[in-house]
Amino acid sequence: MEWFSYLSHLGSWLSSPFSNLYYSMGEQAPIIGALLLGVIGAFAPCQLSANVAAFTVFGRKTLGKGTFGISLFMFILGKVVVYSAFGGIVFLFGKELSSDAIPLFQWARKLLAPLFILIGLYMIGWVRLPSCFCYFIMSQSWWFQVSKI
Repeated sequence: MEWFSYLSHLGSWLSSPFSNLYYSMGEQAPIIGALLLGVIGAFAPCQLSANVAAFTVFGRKTLGKGTFGISLFMFILGKVVVYSAFGGIVFLFGKELSSDAIPLFQWARKLLAPLFILIGLYMIGWVRLPSCFCYFIMSQSWWFQVSKI
């Protein structure tokens, strides 16, 4: 918990100039405001720890093979795709999402915590997935291409 507190303060300190800039001019220039929110979000503690964890995994698996750059690019591309998709959804349905989606987000947050715990237990080997799910994942040819990187 001490690391989270430290990273939270660090993220707050790093993002405060961007937050101030966003609040001063973000509504007049929505594209710049979105960029500033993306920069602020990138400094969040969970983003920092997720990036470090991902780079550690990539480094361990790919540094000797010389494919670290490709893995790093794919990781960043994945984040760009996800954030762009969410941004597009919010852009298209922004006004309607503001009030109607609040109950949905509350339920999603309640479901994500147990899901993350289950994924963590799977990653350390304490929980096994049903064999039909594993067979489906392994039968996908794209999965082998991505997992070889």
